[in-house]
Parts: sequence; C-alpha cells; structure tokens
Amino acid sequence: MSDALTRRHLDDDALAVIASTAADRIAWFQGQSRWIPYESATDVITRVESLVMRPRHHRMRGMLVVAESNNGKSRLAAEIAHRFPFDPNEDGDHSILPVMLFEMPPRPDEVSIVDALMKQVGQPFRRTDPIGDRRDQLVRALRNLEVKVVMGDDLQKLLGARQEQRRVVMDAIRYLCNQVPVPFVGFSTKRGAAALSSSDEMINRMPMVSLPTWALDDAFRQLLAAFQRQLPLREPSRLTTRSMASLIHVLSEGLIGEVHDLLESAVERALTTGRESIDEALLRELSWIPPSQRKRLVGLPMGKA
Repeated sequence: MSDALTRRHLDDDALAVIASTAADRIAWFQGQSRWIPYESATDVITRVESLVMRPRHHRMRGMLVVAESNNGKSRLAAEIAHRFPFDPNEDGDHSILPVMLFEMPPRPDEVSIVDALMKQVGQPFRRTDPIGDRRDQLVRALRNLEVKVVMGDDLQKLLGARQEQRRVVMDAIRYLCNQVPVPFVGFSTKRGAAALSSSDEMINRMPMVSLPTWALDDAFRQLLAAFQRQLPLREPSRLTTRSMASLIHVLSEGLIGEVHDLLESAVERALTTGRESIDEALLRELSWIPPSQRKRLVGLPMGKA
C-alpha cells in the first residue's frame, strides 16, 4: 500500500478498507455500529457497572438517563448491553445474561411490557396464558439468567398513553424489578421523563443523569477528531478547525446522532463525486436542515421527541 493510503488520520478499521472502491467504503461506513466514548456516557457506563456488581437487595435504586432526541441515549444503551453479553455458560447449570435491554413498545401496557421482556430473555409463552402466570414465569427466567440490571429504552413512548396507563406500566416494571430483585435503568428524552412522575416510588428510585447537548468547545472538537479517524477517506477532512467545527455544530445543533448522520451523508456525497475529504463547501451542498427547523416544518413543538 502506498504512503498516500497509510495516512495517520485513520484508525485501523478505516485503514483496512481505504483501498476499497468508493461503493464498498460507503457501504462499510454506513454499516458500522461505531462507539465513540465521551465523558457523560462513560460516567453512565461506570454507574451501570457498579449496579451489576452490587449485591441484590429489595427495592434497588436504578437510574434514569435523559437526553434530547438523537443525542446518543439509545446508542449508549446498546453499548452497555454489548459490554455485558449473553453467556451460554456451557460448563455451568444455566445461561447468564447480566444486563437485559428492552425497548418500550409503541402502545405500552402491562401485557406488552411483559411480552417484550419475555422475548428478550428467549422465554417461550402463550398469549392465552393469564398475565399473572406470564409475569411469574418472567420473574423466574430473570432469576435463572442471573440478570443484574434491567434497562428500558425509549421510555418517552409512555407519553402516548393516558396518565393512569403510564402508572400501570411503571408499577408493572417496579413489581418485576422488586421480585427478582434488580435495579431498573431507563433511557428517555427530557419530555418523556415527565411521564415517569406517574409512579412516585419508581422515580424516587431512579436518580436522573443527563447526556447534555454538546457545546462548541474542546470536547466537541475531540469528538469530531474521533469521527474523523473513522472516515473512509484518503485525505484528512480537518473537521476540528474552527470554521468546520462551527459549521458542523450549527447543522447538528450539538446532537451527537445528528453529527453522525451528517458525516455519513457527507462521506457518501464525497465518494460519489470523486472526492477524498470533507470540506465546508461539501457540507453546504448537502442542504442539511438542522433538527429544530425540521420540527418547525412539520409543526412539532420545540423540544418534542
């Protein structure tokens, strides 16, 4: 491989595909489930690791991770689950799943929550069985798998339910976690966090941790530097310069998911037009609409997930 293809601006994974065709590099970049560590996310991971190691006791305290839509909460939840994978434990008596992650169903109620959890633990069930029987079966499965933490993503879907139904759902989750017992870690938008107030006991056991929107500062430029090392482009894009960082921040409004989506579109644009780096002109060609403007275009209130 020539010196031109061994640029120091690339990490090992990007370097491995840099000699590929433009189409292959686009497919590689779009197919990556990349993780870039940053301070607030690392803090959440450390807290969950502590919960996993904590001895079981009744009414365990969990955590509520709150972030704006598209600011990394779901990716963080997936990363935590990835760090505590299913262990078939072939030399032992039973399989082990230290952390179980489920997604809040679109129209949540107790039945849909129990069914979603049953599917996640691979527990067969009959929909005709009484909900109480399925609930007891789920508790036994969670105990047998030695689940230490239950995590629920997209709790903001509770906003679509009536106040009484929200309380029923959160009480069902609280009951399950009490019976195992395990702490519950929820992930939600800021507006969705208000839905949890329907269960005072639950919210009192879930101290809130925020994934703040990114400011235009050194931390944001470090984030861009980490993204830049993963771009399958043969020339450096200099994302951390004052003008580039400022433009990316304006277009993304400081949301890490928006930064990812913007750069994914920019990589595709660059490679389909024969370019090997991203610059300001290319970003402006994308006609990217910042998220707040998109919400105004479709008539959503500002801040609505």
